[in-house]
Order: sequence, then C-alpha cells, then structure tokens
Amino acid sequence: MKVFIAVLLLALPLWCAWAFYVAARSGRLTWWRALVYVLGFLVLLLGNPLANAYLLSPVDSFLQGALFEKARSAGLLGADEARVRAVLGKPWKTRQLEAPFSVLLYAPCKVCMASYGAPFVVYLREGAVEGFRSGRGETLRVKRP
Repeated sequence: MKVFIAVLLLALPLWCAWAFYVAARSGRLTWWRALVYVLGFLVLLLGNPLANAYLLSPVDSFLQGALFEKARSAGLLGADEARVRAVLGKPWKTRQLEAPFSVLLYAPCKVCMASYGAPFVVYLREGAVEGFRSGRGETLRVKRP
C-alpha cells in the first residue's frame, strides 16, 4: 500500500504536466486552464515529500556545507555554547542527552527538514563543543588522547 501511495504521489504532478501538454496540442489551452494546470503541478510537486527529498537535496547540501565551513573557520571546537550561538545563530532545536551531553540542531533549509531530517548537529559536552556534523556526513571532533 505504501508503494502505491508513493507512486501515486509522484504521478500526480506528471498527470498535470500531461494534461497541460494535451490541452496545448489540441488547441483547448486557455489562460485559465493553463494557470490551473501550472499551479496544480507546482503544488503537487512541492507539496510532495518524496519529490522534495530529490529537489531540495542540492540546496540543502550546499547550505550544510557552508554551515560546516563557517563552523570550522570560526574555530568552534572546544568553544562554549554562547560562542556557538553567536557564530551560527539560534538553533532549530536543542536536545538534552544523557548528562553531560547535549546537541544543538541547525536547519539551514527549513523546508528540507519538513521533507527529510538531516540537520547540522553541534555536539556539546558540559557546555563546550565536542564536535559537529553536517547532514552530508562531514564530521569534525575534538581529538581526545
């Protein structure tokens, strides 16, 4: 059943595009009909969580890489939480793990987080940065002996 729903969600925008094409070829495409088909295509495509993962992945990947480089160049390893918030801004979510660990989750693309979750993660240990990881999988940690 899930596969059927997934195929249906991916096929609905294609149906709008096909209807637009058929109406244009047959000469029955009016401005009103074109507007309905185009808006239907955009709403069905951008409102589709399966398609968003593919469409927004390049945007999210670029923004995650930029955030990772910003954190690396600012020298956040070992810095306190206030410095992280000053450099990266307000986190999307904050999670308290087992004491003394916590994480700050940053979502450079909020629409991407609604479709699939791969936030930029800052790992804290007793309020100091232990490491960070981008949604692309890049990781930088404090070296421990």
